[in-house]
Amino acid sequence: MSSAERGQQAVTLAARFLESRDLEIIERNWRTRYCELDLIASGGEVVHFVAVKYRSDPGYGGGLDSITAAKQTRLTRAALAWCHQHHYSGAYQIDVISVIGDLASPEFDWLPNAAGL
Repeated sequence: MSSAERGQQAVTLAARFLESRDLEIIERNWRTRYCELDLIASGGEVVHFVAVKYRSDPGYGGGLDSITAAKQTRLTRAALAWCHQHHYSGAYQIDVISVIGDLASPEFDWLPNAAGL
C-alpha cells in the first residue's frame, strides 16, 4: 500500500471517529490551488476543519507534533478560504486527529481547537 493510500485510509478512519462522536462530515479532501483540508465536519453550530495525521509508529514523533506554527497558519488560511467560498460566517475551529498504529485497529488522538480560535 502506498503512503497516499495509507493517508486516505487514515482520513476515512478519522471521519468514522468523528461520526461516532456525533459530528457530520460535510466534505473530505477539500482543495484549492493553494490549500487543502482533510475533513470538514459539522457539530452543533460549529464547523470543524480537521487535519489528519497518520503515524504507523509513534516512536518517530506523533502526528500532533507535526503541527507547527506554520502549519497552523496554513490550516487557518485554508479554513478562511472555505468559509469565503461557502459564504459561511459562523463559528469554526481547527482540529487535529492523529491516527496511530496499525490501520486495522488504530488509536486516535484528537486535539480539538488546535489553533486556539
